[in-house]
Amino acid sequence: MSIIKNTSSLIRTSFLDYFIKENGHAFIRSSPVVPFQDPSLSFVNAGMNQFKNVLLGLQNPTFKKVANSQKCIRVGGKHNDLSSVGQDTYHHTFFEMLGNWSFGDYFKKEACSMAWTLLTCRFNIPSHRLYVTYFGGDKELGLPPDLETKEIWKSIGVNPKHILPFGIQDNFWEMGKTGPCGPCTEIHYSYQDGTPTPEKVNVGNPDLIELWNIVFIEYNRSGESSLEKLPERHVDTGMGLERLVAVLQGVKSNYDTDLFRPLFDVISRVSGARAYTGAFGAMDHDGLDTAYRILADHSRMSAVALSDNMFPDQNHKLRRIIRRALVTCERNFKMKDNAKLLGAVVEGVADILAHAYPEISRNLNKVQMIIRNESEIIRELNRSTAKEWNKLVKQDQRLSAFTGVEAVGLVPAYRDLRDSLVDKTKVLSSEIAIRLYDTYGLDADLIDDLASALGFSFKRDDFDNDLKHFKQERNKSFSSNLDLTANWTSTLIQHNVPFTNDSYKYDYQRTELSQDTCKNKSLTHVEYTFPVIKSKLLAVILLDESDSRKIHLENDEVVLKKGKQAVLIMDNTNFYTEAGGQQGDKGTICVLSPDGENIFSLEEVNVEKVGEYVFHVGKIAVGAQKEEASFRITSELKANLQIDDKIRLAHMRNHTATHLINAASKQLLTVTCQKASNVSQEQLYFEFSVYGAAFNKEEAAKLERLVLENISSKSPVERKIVFSHDILSMDDVTLLPGETYADKEISLIEIRGEQLISKEACCGTHVLNTGDIGAFCLIGLKSQGSSLKFLQAVTGQTAENALAAGNRIIEKTKAISEKANEFLNARNCSESLLSELDSEIQQFKNKLNKNSENASYLAVCDAIDTLNELSLELKKSARAHLRDALNLEMNEVIKNCKENYIVHFLKCSSDLDSAPLMKATKLCPNIPVMIFAYTENCLRGRCVIPEEYSKILSAEDWMNAVISATNSTGGAPKGQDPKNVYLMKQKKMSKDAVEKIIVDAVEIAKKMAEKNFT
Repeated sequence: MSIIKNTSSLIRTSFLDYFIKENGHAFIRSSPVVPFQDPSLSFVNAGMNQFKNVLLGLQNPTFKKVANSQKCIRVGGKHNDLSSVGQDTYHHTFFEMLGNWSFGDYFKKEACSMAWTLLTCRFNIPSHRLYVTYFGGDKELGLPPDLETKEIWKSIGVNPKHILPFGIQDNFWEMGKTGPCGPCTEIHYSYQDGTPTPEKVNVGNPDLIELWNIVFIEYNRSGESSLEKLPERHVDTGMGLERLVAVLQGVKSNYDTDLFRPLFDVISRVSGARAYTGAFGAMDHDGLDTAYRILADHSRMSAVALSDNMFPDQNHKLRRIIRRALVTCERNFKMKDNAKLLGAVVEGVADILAHAYPEISRNLNKVQMIIRNESEIIRELNRSTAKEWNKLVKQDQRLSAFTGVEAVGLVPAYRDLRDSLVDKTKVLSSEIAIRLYDTYGLDADLIDDLASALGFSFKRDDFDNDLKHFKQERNKSFSSNLDLTANWTSTLIQHNVPFTNDSYKYDYQRTELSQDTCKNKSLTHVEYTFPVIKSKLLAVILLDESDSRKIHLENDEVVLKKGKQAVLIMDNTNFYTEAGGQQGDKGTICVLSPDGENIFSLEEVNVEKVGEYVFHVGKIAVGAQKEEASFRITSELKANLQIDDKIRLAHMRNHTATHLINAASKQLLTVTCQKASNVSQEQLYFEFSVYGAAFNKEEAAKLERLVLENISSKSPVERKIVFSHDILSMDDVTLLPGETYADKEISLIEIRGEQLISKEACCGTHVLNTGDIGAFCLIGLKSQGSSLKFLQAVTGQTAENALAAGNRIIEKTKAISEKANEFLNARNCSESLLSELDSEIQQFKNKLNKNSENASYLAVCDAIDTLNELSLELKKSARAHLRDALNLEMNEVIKNCKENYIVHFLKCSSDLDSAPLMKATKLCPNIPVMIFAYTENCLRGRCVIPEEYSKILSAEDWMNAVISATNSTGGAPKGQDPKNVYLMKQKKMSKDAVEKIIVDAVEIAKKMAEKNFT
């Protein structure tokens, strides 16, 4: 047999060239593995994912024939290859799916012919090693065998003994329980070059593997057994690159190809482990070869997912894979610096795949930084929160491989699960699983993992269905607006009420004016106008009626009462409904009779969008002398819709500023990810994660400066409409991970300034020039954990107010500084003035920390830093003052001492710092001494007895006599003999209490000293 031993890169290129150059297919680049428009998936897991809407008939294809190599990840759900990774020769978490598609163009004959020609003529695979399967029919579905495909293979020249029928399980493809589906034909490859072995097809034998699956999508499933023909037929094929490369490179294991072998070399070189030998099962005596395969596989998956802007804290499955790889580095390859090894292997992945997927190399630093961050999180978990879990692992070794240790509620969930399950059943019921979900917060993946670790089966589909029912039952007890609007929407659809056209929300004008005519002074020579639009009234809902679910439709008589709440549904609206973090518009609607008379108005209008309907909710207003208005809903009724332009303009400024913040954060930080944002009239919030770097005042200052520079540059803000499938080919577009965007048309907001470039998919409203944002100011920065940050900012007049408040803070801080410096430079320091100054500083700091004025964050930070420095200087001065006063006081005490002992209460105690009692006792080293002080609202004491006196009375006994009178505790300093040194530990008490106690304490100490030392 002559097999072409090409590199994997050449094999991939040859496949694409065959379909693109020889057979007229268009190349569509691989979509990112982050699912786009499909919240049902954790990862893109098949080549057809990005063409799903085409197959569903929701989107017209850009090209009729396409081909590509799609990055795919399978680690959970229906397609879960994780448990097999490393155990066999061909299962992987990440793999490449080579595919060609026909959307209403060619069908069975052409698809089979092209596949056979490519394999046997271009790749020179011997035809006698290939077996093909076809759909053998299904009685329940009423589908006959696909004899057409069988005859096509025979006409191509395939040996009839190599053409085999299989049932619905193997040879009928379905997207889901409903939707497009159809029979498929598969091409299998035999590694045995001898007697035909058709009995090994589709039985999981490693000697005969499935190579290519060709699906003929010609039906639509609408129910359990209901199939109908599609108006257009499609072809969807998929062939795993890794398996094809193994075949063409003459090896039986995917891990022996050039997609993996270089990674094994990196692992061995960096870790110092023995070389990979390729042993499986019992032959892998120390388990190291399996560890090689797991680490190489997980490194590929981690590199691909992270380079596609997926983040571990947003995808539990990704985090699990990264941590499993890090654990393998440490446990199997003995690398304490596990991130070093995983980072090196990831670099090897980039070298192998960069030709096809340059984004991996482009984002390599980011990928390695996130891996380092995950490694540090694991170490911290092992030091803290994992301690309790580790105790459980010692009790139950089955938990040792579990990687979801960081999940809150895991420990009590495990205990509940352990106590609930009966070993004989070996099944985790939905009832128990729902309790773990609802009570302890475990998601379905964690429940699945935990059940697997404990050896219990878990039926995920049953759980998903039961959980959905559980949520529905629980929500029945709540009466919410969402319930109402869902009911309204259903009724509107039933009565064929047209959907609301809300495209008018983007209709507004920007006019540059002279300074004299500009009404809005917070914008420099610019005015925005938001036209009033005319709309048709379609339906009315009276919220104060006994049945608020009732909808008044065309030809209904309606009576509206002044001051009551109502909901209007219009055919058109210019109101923006809350979406993309931006709050909705407010405004007024005036409903007019056919002759133009005002029937009623809806004031203080808020809007909510459910499905394709916009609900306008507000308070009814009628004429001054009227209490109600009555009318019939007809097509002749019109309404004027007017939004509050001040609120809308504030939203637009803040939303555009949010995009600039996002762009600035990406420019300043190697790895950052927007988590969420909220845009209101008053301010904006921006939540983001930072990996492997600090983000504090200095970075905030740089970010604010970048945004201000872009505002000053007056860059145009452009809205472009792009199609969803086109956006996947744009490298520089920012998409929020986990966000689901429109199926067809997407608004793209683009800002190209000299300092910043922003390009985001966004449905919000924006100013048309960055200069129209006006002033900009950060007013807050908070952190949650090590990486999560919350930025708060304002624009326009609100920002000017924040800057003015910041200037006032700076001036007050300057005044306090001058006062403090005068004090510090004075020769005679007044303790009362010192206390007064410190009190003023602390009060001002407390006020700044609250920032109730929403002042400039940077001004607040600078002021707090200055005040902290002043506090330190004042404390230094206080200590110096106390030192001098103490020396003076103690020297006076020693000078006037007539006994051979000293008992004294220091009068120079400071309210700002603890009195140095050790220093006081050292001034009289040759005689027994007991010193008391009252500092920081605490009474303290220290006694020291020289060696010759300690034989008479120990320091401990002397001090304990006093302690009994003060109701405090005592002890010797660490490492010192209690015979010589003993302390009365600080005890908090009021000044009045001290004045009463200290007299008795001094008297007791003196009497005991007189008795023993005289």
